[in-house]
Amino acid sequence: MDAQYALHSREIYRGELSEAINKLLHHDFSDELHFTESENAKERRAIAALFTVSKDDKILKVWLDSQIFHFNKWSSEDSDTVVRYIIDHQDDFPTICNKSVFIKNRIKSKIDEE
Repeated sequence: MDAQYALHSREIYRGELSEAINKLLHHDFSDELHFTESENAKERRAIAALFTVSKDDKILKVWLDSQIFHFNKWSSEDSDTVVRYIIDHQDDFPTICNKSVFIKNRIKSKIDEE
């Protein structure tokens, strides 16, 4: 009842609600949920949003780090957002940083620029 009241007592944008639902699902079902990448840009955009939402959420970070992403197939806008976040938070996504050639190349490029 309190949660329902809280949802109705303030204005929630559709994106905020989607992120909240995604976080709840990942907390309760992270062991059973596995991302299977399709060609749907909306799915990729939702996943991209989860990276930034995962800032203070260890369960979500672990879940994201355990998934397989093909960032080279993403729109440049979505992949750039995620890549910047991953590079800035490499300790949170060690598996992605070690396994993704796309991310490895971006990390190397960033080091070369500095």
